Amino acid sequence: MEPLYIIDDVFVSEEKIRNLNKNEIANISVLKETKAISLYGYRGAGGVILISTKKGDFTSNGDFIEDGIANTRFEISKLHSIPTNDDVTVIEIENYEVPATYSSFAAPVLNENVFLTVEIKNWEQYNLLPAEANVYFEGSYSGKTNINPQSTNEKLTISLGVDPNVAVKRTQPKDYKKNAFIGSNKIISKQYEIELKNNKSSAIDLVLYDRIPIS
Repeated sequence: MEPLYIIDDVFVSEEKIRNLNKNEIANISVLKETKAISLYGYRGAGGVILISTKKGDFTSNGDFIEDGIANTRFEISKLHSIPTNDDVTVIEIENYEVPATYSSFAAPVLNENVFLTVEIKNWEQYNLLPAEANVYFEGSYSGKTNINPQSTNEKLTISLGVDPNVAVKRTQPKDYKKNAFIGSNKIISKQYEIELKNNKSSAIDLVLYDRIPIS
């Protein structure tokens, strides 16, 4: 699978990476499969390349946002008391109940965990900001994810981390292995078994990735 490319929290194509001026790059990070999948779900199965620019405001069309042009204004609905000290005060700006579609992703050849993702339609109306977000699922903290509201996709996909209620296992039976010769070529046949167990009380949608052995 091809890696996922992200510039300043914006998902971009490989072409955007090739056309990016090297003098504008501040930092490059590479996430391997396991870490990439935990943060970005099935989209990170091929790894993730994270690039931070010196301006830090790259857009999906390849331009940079000038300071002060792009912003979002929020109105706080009620009064809050902010202590006059150096402590950080966190207040709730808004609370949305958002219709969403859940799906699971597994790549047992890379990781035996099953990851849960959620897709949100019409997400533009919520005025989300690009940032790292804390994820809570079924009342428990499940980790961090990245929200990219500058995406041009119709759906906003957010990784919810590992789903402990679904298990997957990939094994190779010891008693199955065949060797054959065709001319001077040796053909080795192998078999793999993938066992999936859903411990939930309802059915799930799951995307399963595997590798095909090649010489």
